Amino acid sequence: MPDVRRGVGGPPDNKVETWPHLLILEFLAALVFTVSLVFVSVTVNAPLETLANPEKTPNPSKAPWYFLNLQELLLHMDPALAGVIVPTVALIALAAIPYFDDPKGVMGEWFLGSRKTVRINIFSGLYTAVWVVFLIFFDKYLRGYIIDFVKAWGLPPNNIPILEISLQQFVTGYIYPLIFVIGLIALLVYILRRFYHAERSDLIQGLFTGFVVTYVVLTIVGTAFRGHGMELFWPWEVGKPE
Repeated sequence: MPDVRRGVGGPPDNKVETWPHLLILEFLAALVFTVSLVFVSVTVNAPLETLANPEKTPNPSKAPWYFLNLQELLLHMDPALAGVIVPTVALIALAAIPYFDDPKGVMGEWFLGSRKTVRINIFSGLYTAVWVVFLIFFDKYLRGYIIDFVKAWGLPPNNIPILEISLQQFVTGYIYPLIFVIGLIALLVYILRRFYHAERSDLIQGLFTGFVVTYVVLTIVGTAFRGHGMELFWPWEVGKPE
């Protein structure tokens, strides 16, 4: 039998009018957002500072919160990789999801109403959060050893014509971070297929969950844990110089 409840193979008798069903929900959402914004504006002190002085820039100079994840990446990768290549690949991958998603089953529902998909998304979120935090600390405390190890190879300091950086910088700024990024994504896909028997739609949702968690974790770290000199601090120490 056709699934009339979801409008598949049957008449569109499951539709409702825009008014009042949709517009009332949108009005309530706008009302809650406005009240929350007013409450935060009244309770949180946000004084204006003096005019910008090019001879005395603040430390740290942070991007707007929605770009703090990219600023966090700039601390761990080459600027071209973190600021151009990675965001471009991420946006292309997000735009390509509808073309690769499995058209079978329920479409447009988060978790797809399946217990297996819920478990996959929970595991993907925890997996990503743990690895992102680990890599941030790994890069802080062990990056110097990686750079010394690369220099020990005796790579020539000549610049690569296209990238205009030395081979040593290319290895530490491109190869070293890409090994972790691609390797951890491949490991996640393997785990989801091997232990959760994930299908294509499950994998897409798991990878998208990992993307969202990465965005959130990097934004939180860049906002609350980066202080003087963009060094790692506890949130209550961010305003204090090192």
